[in-house]
Amino acid sequence: MERHLTKSENAGGYISPSMQLGMALRFCAGGSYLDIHDRYGVSSSSFYSLVFACLELIVEHYPIVFPTDPAGFKELAAGFRQRQHEHMRVFLHALGALDGILLKIRQPSVSEIPQPTLYHCRKGFHALNVQAVCDAYKRYTYCAIDMPGSTHDSRAFANSSLAHAISTGCIPEPYYLLGDAAYKGNASILTPYIGNLHADESVFSFYHSSLRMTIEGSFGMLVNKWAILQGPIKLAISRAPIVIKACMALHNLIITHNLPTAPPLKPPSRSLSRNNTAATRPWIGGVLAETLCVADCRFDAHGVTHRREKIKNIMTKLEMKRPTMRTERERIEADRLRV
Repeated sequence: MERHLTKSENAGGYISPSMQLGMALRFCAGGSYLDIHDRYGVSSSSFYSLVFACLELIVEHYPIVFPTDPAGFKELAAGFRQRQHEHMRVFLHALGALDGILLKIRQPSVSEIPQPTLYHCRKGFHALNVQAVCDAYKRYTYCAIDMPGSTHDSRAFANSSLAHAISTGCIPEPYYLLGDAAYKGNASILTPYIGNLHADESVFSFYHSSLRMTIEGSFGMLVNKWAILQGPIKLAISRAPIVIKACMALHNLIITHNLPTAPPLKPPSRSLSRNNTAATRPWIGGVLAETLCVADCRFDAHGVTHRREKIKNIMTKLEMKRPTMRTERERIEADRLRV
């Protein structure tokens, strides 16, 4: 990327592209501009122009773009299949995990925003509502950073470009996104059951959440790595999205260059069904489980409820159970020994 950064003139001489990149990285990592411009010998008046020129270049050269081609869909779905245990692969067409995060900003002025109170969120601080989708490796494949902090996740996503693309058929059957209950009502977003759950609904919601939490982990990695996102972003509100997008692009770049094999979900230590083992039930394997899922989901009706019910029924056929707590396993084992 250095060849795209031109040398910049400063009161003390020229700032090389590598120095500009170093300043931008240190700024995103939470460094104070006072320390950075002193360390690199840059005047305070030219510091922000140099840093933001670099951040804009990062966003331009490493864009976060949601795929729209069949090959991209297959690659994303394969990543989430790999994260599931080979005998429990029921979410075969997940393209990403969707959620929102509130990132703190300084209080906007009336000259910037006619209604600054819109950015005061329910958690008691001013923020931007960031909607994001990540893949199985926690890399961001989509982000929308244009809604104030007081906006509910469902509304923020409904006003995003991805929601508009979905409404025009961007995500074809049988693919879908994984989201929490805030996103219910969208046929292309698979959400968990809520309220008082039956046993089979609880099983579905558990394994659904285990995959969906990929986005929660991605947010945690992002904020922990780039400390500028931990406190209020003390910049003009028009510049805050550039910083956030650049941090997300750098997050993706780091993961891609150190890409590990996605670990599968940990299978239950002991099922509530005593005969739920590969030895006693050899017919339940990865191939058959995927065959059942494909047969049920390929001809799914256009509604999340139908898709959810079909996957739940497949889980019942596979006798999938929630992992039991240690105390519950000990009680079951004690009851078995008494018998």
